[in-house]
Amino acid sequence: MKLNLLKTEKSTAIVEVIVEVNEVQAETDHTLEHLSLNMSVKGFRKGKAPKAMVKKELKEGVLEQETLEHVLNHAVSDAVRELKLKIIGNPSLQKSDTPKDKDWTFTLVIPLYPDIDLKDYQSRIKSSIEKNKPKDEDAKIKIIFDQLVDGSICE
Repeated sequence: MKLNLLKTEKSTAIVEVIVEVNEVQAETDHTLEHLSLNMSVKGFRKGKAPKAMVKKELKEGVLEQETLEHVLNHAVSDAVRELKLKIIGNPSLQKSDTPKDKDWTFTLVIPLYPDIDLKDYQSRIKSSIEKNKPKDEDAKIKIIFDQLVDGSICE
């Protein structure tokens, strides 16, 4: 599986995933194995039917959809680990190309934690408190809050 970080902007990463045909086949076999454990085929105990029979009994597109989900789960976890992404939510599939007997290509949009720069907040808070001389704790907290909000940069 190849991962390419296309761009990162405004707390969103766009990642291109290329899954080679041999990995797709291995993942399809793995998915079929999982599906066969819960499937009942006439003449066999539940989970004991041969894979070929299970594949024949599945509705059209079910195996491909389940394989796609497995591949996407692996792609997201690999992207987080390899690209050192700090994800904040569920990724979305922007584009997919899943031809038979060829490499699969996906584009994922992954929401990331924003980068927050507080600059030199401690000295700004200290000087603001000295300048305004708050009368009580609530006024002091308001000054601190205002300084943090006004001076922080969130991207």
